[in-house]
Amino acid sequence: MRQISSQAVLLLAATVLLSGCPSHTRMPAAEQSAIQDALRHRSRQLSVSMYQSPFFRDGSYTLLLDQRPEDVDLLRNPRGERMHPGEATGILPAGTNVRITEIQFATASNVSSRSIMTPRFFTWVIVDVPGEERDHVIVIRDEPDSHERFEYFLDRFLTTDDVAGSLASYPEPVRTAIKEKRLVEGMDVDAVRMAWGNPLQVTRDFDKGIQLDVWMFEGDKRRASFRDEKLISWSEDPSD
Repeated sequence: MRQISSQAVLLLAATVLLSGCPSHTRMPAAEQSAIQDALRHRSRQLSVSMYQSPFFRDGSYTLLLDQRPEDVDLLRNPRGERMHPGEATGILPAGTNVRITEIQFATASNVSSRSIMTPRFFTWVIVDVPGEERDHVIVIRDEPDSHERFEYFLDRFLTTDDVAGSLASYPEPVRTAIKEKRLVEGMDVDAVRMAWGNPLQVTRDFDKGIQLDVWMFEGDKRRASFRDEKLISWSEDPSD
């Protein structure tokens, strides 16, 4: 009987494991490589102030979130309930410079190598934050299938625009609120987006030619109302 070496057994086991773990990205391999070549080691600014929190049970990374940790839907338990990544430990203000170190698409090999207690079926953008010991992860939940679409989704968090310069143009109370992820009177839509991130849903109406918008955010607890793109009211709880 032919004997199989232990190395061959391990290789066979890995092949079986990967064959049972399908890719969860629609991005063609050639596009993945092009994105890596274009973005790896590039510096960008945060488009929005972002919470820093534990990366669920993976202590090797810090998670970056534009929404509150208790509101995000990144990982669910077997009962289908949202899992909390951990309490926020800090805030990185909009305009902070970071360096992209790696783009990890949800390929079969990446998914299988990640901890099951992480949002392993999504794309991870890993960034280096000056002065921070751990790398930070931004999770891209959308499923772009091209370089152009990936840049569109990435720009919600990381941009080549001069966000720091735009932030400096606002009055001091607005600048401080953006850095602390709060809303204050006098904000325009861009300031609200830098503070609270992108809305999950937008409703629009018109009253005598005046545009009225309501932004609703993830978790169904926060909303902001605008009149001609100026903030007029906001709520962090649906009962307010």
